Amino acid sequence: MRVLLINPWAVNNDEYYTSGFISGMSNYVELDVVSNYYFNGETPNGKCYKWFFKKSEKMQRSSLRLVVRALEYLNTWRRIERLTKNNEYEVIHIHWLLVYIMDLYFLKRIKRYCRTLILAAHNVLPHIEGEKSKAVLQKVYGCFSKIVVHGDSIKKEFEKTFPQYKSKLIIQYHGEYVNQSIEYSLKDEAEFNLVRSKIKHYKLVFIEFGSHFYNKGTDRLLKIWLENYTGVDSLLIVAGKMDARYTEMKELLSRAKKAENILVIDHYIDDNLLNFSISSSDVVIIPYRHASMSGVVFTAAAFSKVPICTKSGAIAEYLEDGIDSFLCDIDDAALKKAIDKAMNTDKSILLSMGKILSNNIKSKYSWNRITRQLYQEVYTVH
Repeated sequence: MRVLLINPWAVNNDEYYTSGFISGMSNYVELDVVSNYYFNGETPNGKCYKWFFKKSEKMQRSSLRLVVRALEYLNTWRRIERLTKNNEYEVIHIHWLLVYIMDLYFLKRIKRYCRTLILAAHNVLPHIEGEKSKAVLQKVYGCFSKIVVHGDSIKKEFEKTFPQYKSKLIIQYHGEYVNQSIEYSLKDEAEFNLVRSKIKHYKLVFIEFGSHFYNKGTDRLLKIWLENYTGVDSLLIVAGKMDARYTEMKELLSRAKKAENILVIDHYIDDNLLNFSISSSDVVIIPYRHASMSGVVFTAAAFSKVPICTKSGAIAEYLEDGIDSFLCDIDDAALKKAIDKAMNTDKSILLSMGKILSNNIKSKYSWNRITRQLYQEVYTVH
């Protein structure tokens, strides 16, 4: 069976997900991949066409970058159409769609050249201003034979939002991150030295990292910390770029930067500093208001760190409360209670819980198991 995987991202954390999928699915089909130009993950047993975003991926964020990126996206879709027309792919599996109006046009064209067109719907609606995309996504989802989601909770959310596509939905669990580096080197750099000097003064270190936007819940985490924990022997690190539309953070950021036991790094940081920060932490906090799934869970597992997670989307389906994580409801009071519980847990137990998480993710969510099920239940069904 010949299969084409299309993933325009496939860099940063998505590279680890994509690598896992490729490593597993290559055992069952002849797999070609169209990826980001900078994808450096697993090699498929077929061909890898690194076509997406050669110029724009490394550009500074700006209006020019958006224009260049859109043109590159359009050009790559044209190349994909030619590729699918000239090859006999039984299955075309798409991992991300980024420009829905453009996607819709090309999806209608390429579906003529395969038996089954599949989408991995990592989110039912986009994280940011998702309601604005609902109308076009209704048309986009109509193009697919099957839509895979990462858990039962996401499936139920999808059915509620787009009930007409209930029969298309298949649960394909999110697999462990493959080839994620947890290594770092000690560097004599100002920001690295700042993080290092802060960490060594505290008994416990909590970290929240990634891109920050309203659904991520960073504002309420900071609010809870500022109101309850500024006098405790614990450090909170908040690292990553703040979305410009995240207005709830403006006043909180100013207050947080003045707090002695909060360290805010409000920009993208390199992997070396991030790896050091996670490795030096005791607890990873995932305070989402809304999410379908979170790759942060799998990063925490890679580093053997115990997470505090709200029961958002399918996240709770992957975790065992009190065994490998601290799970809580999505409201502020529940999040505070989970943080209290972690703070009052012995450091050695936190370490043990992180190791259990790592083992659980590896044993339950191996890509070989996930892709075998996908192959048998989706790819081979006519």
